[in-house]
Amino acid sequence: MQTNVPAPRPARTAGFTLIEIMVVVAIIGLLATLMAPKVMNALRRSKVTVTTAKLKGLRQPIQSYQMIHSKVPESLDELLTEDEMNMNEAYLESRDDFTDAWDNEIQYERMSNTKYDLISLGADGVEGGDADDKDIHLLDPSSDGGS
Repeated sequence: MQTNVPAPRPARTAGFTLIEIMVVVAIIGLLATLMAPKVMNALRRSKVTVTTAKLKGLRQPIQSYQMIHSKVPESLDELLTEDEMNMNEAYLESRDDFTDAWDNEIQYERMSNTKYDLISLGADGVEGGDADDKDIHLLDPSSDGGS
């Protein structure tokens, strides 16, 4: 009589060893260390780009106001007020348009009936500074120097 002897099983090879996992974690850590500064710089640059775009976006409602009233507004708040001369509509819908990428309020400086300056005070929210804290000025297009 023949007995059915099971064939020997091969050793299990599924899964990872502790050494393999440690090597992968070390590689991921090294890549994160090398990439983090680049990602942070890109984030900083994007905030400057977003803020500049918001400042430029405020030009159109200010220019619409100026065309209708023959002067720039005294303050940005005037752009939120319904205006009979603008078909009883406001030039802007929300105060959210008055904040920069760092959630600081955009400054508006009226220099004359036809000239103004839009200012973001940068990441620190105070006048002056370097790098991220540098102020961003956007003079109206008719001013000397432009943007």
